[in-house]
Amino acid sequence: MAKKIIICIAFLLLGNTQAANFPRLHEFIADTLMISLPLDSLCAENDSTASVHIIDDRGIPGNQLGIRQITKWKYIPVDQYLLLRRPLSELLYCRLQQEEIADSGTLHIKALQLWSDSKPVLGKGRKLNVYTTYSDPQGNIAGDRIWELTQKAERKQKDAEVVAILLERWIEQQAQAIRQHDFRQNIYPHLYRRQFLSWSNVILMRDGYALDVHLTLDYPADQFRRYVRGSPGMYYRRSSRHESIAVGGKDQHWYFRLNRRWLGRLNVTARMGFNSFDADYFGHVDYWNLLFLNIGAGAVLEYRPVYLKGIFGGLGIYQSFNILPDNINRYEIGLAISLGVLLP
Repeated sequence: MAKKIIICIAFLLLGNTQAANFPRLHEFIADTLMISLPLDSLCAENDSTASVHIIDDRGIPGNQLGIRQITKWKYIPVDQYLLLRRPLSELLYCRLQQEEIADSGTLHIKALQLWSDSKPVLGKGRKLNVYTTYSDPQGNIAGDRIWELTQKAERKQKDAEVVAILLERWIEQQAQAIRQHDFRQNIYPHLYRRQFLSWSNVILMRDGYALDVHLTLDYPADQFRRYVRGSPGMYYRRSSRHESIAVGGKDQHWYFRLNRRWLGRLNVTARMGFNSFDADYFGHVDYWNLLFLNIGAGAVLEYRPVYLKGIFGGLGIYQSFNILPDNINRYEIGLAISLGVLLP
């Protein structure tokens, strides 16, 4: 404990020292993660040319992927710079050379985000989200693409290797999209960033009701036919004989885009919480029945047009399996009415 206090005090003192005395202090405490791709060596060997122009519009140096916070010497939070050995646009251009893709358009890399997503049980891992636009020779935007790739790290696999795999996958898919002119004609109308998404399911049951509330921040997925999301949720159940409150830690949601206006959602979750009972009906309650253990599943059809900003709603069915308490119905089914708000 004393060692931790000494290190923190020293760090604060150094941070308050004049920059003239310590001009390279930020480099001393900063950290760098170098990302190596096979394209690093292949680029120099390929003498062919590609006519596609690639412009990196991310507003940061071309070989920098981003900055994240880590701890150095176990205690001091520092920024870690994720760096490529070659500029991102140059690596993509090398892939176009190898594929001998000849086109006269211009690709703009608008946004690229690397992060770790632990919310979905069956879809967690390192994620790469990219937004690109493609212009014709006259400078008119011909279309855009939203990319979301997930890579789960193998045992003892280094983070730099996982990031390299994600970048290789995106560069390959982006090159094929240029070859096939596979871009969406309806341009994404909002700033590409995480969306604020909150929705509630009001579940009407034979005896009472339940309320299931969710809130999450995720990147837009309007261009995907199907995708997976995870989000924690709060659950409240009220019947004539008892009430329960619980937290869903790992809610899994599968989304299916049916058309430009309708979206299907399947979800499964496990919850844990507490119960209270009507003393006039239950003369005695075993102590374990104070716990609430529940598995729920639902299917909802939502009216949520692509690129929506505002309120959406839906209707579906809900099935609940109650593990505890054991003095209520084990299975419950209800009508789910969904209402939410999406703010890009």
